[in-house]
Amino acid sequence: MIEVRVNGCSKNRQLGRIIRDSTQFFIKKLMPRKRRLKVIVQIVNNLLENEGIHGDCLADDFDVNHRHYEFIIRLDYDPNDTQLMISTLAHELSHVKQYATGQLRYDYSSSNVSIWEGKKYNSDEIDYDDLPWEIDALKSERALMSIY
Repeated sequence: MIEVRVNGCSKNRQLGRIIRDSTQFFIKKLMPRKRRLKVIVQIVNNLLENEGIHGDCLADDFDVNHRHYEFIIRLDYDPNDTQLMISTLAHELSHVKQYATGQLRYDYSSSNVSIWEGKKYNSDEIDYDDLPWEIDALKSERALMSIY
């Protein structure tokens, strides 16, 4: 079952519906065969101001055969730029796909190391924009936004 929840939009229900519907749309495009997935999108005030990010993605379960099924996506609340929020959502859902399919995995021996398509990468040694999963997510984000 695909489960999508949006938290943090109680004062702006229309935005909550847009985020939920966008999440479902992107999941169908990224993972059309996926039948088991839980995504919680948390709209966070001042995420950009406090942490310097528009959003992030976190697996919220232990991996099974190098795959995850439960995720939390945090998005910076920007009522003046819903398009940026949707674009960030598309990017973070690309990471959900990467983790859910095992393409990207955590290396539990080191918090700086991730495994992309079987190869270890230390994020402290590579520029953020050059990380292969970020290149892939940016490409997916652009493709999704072109059909959204």
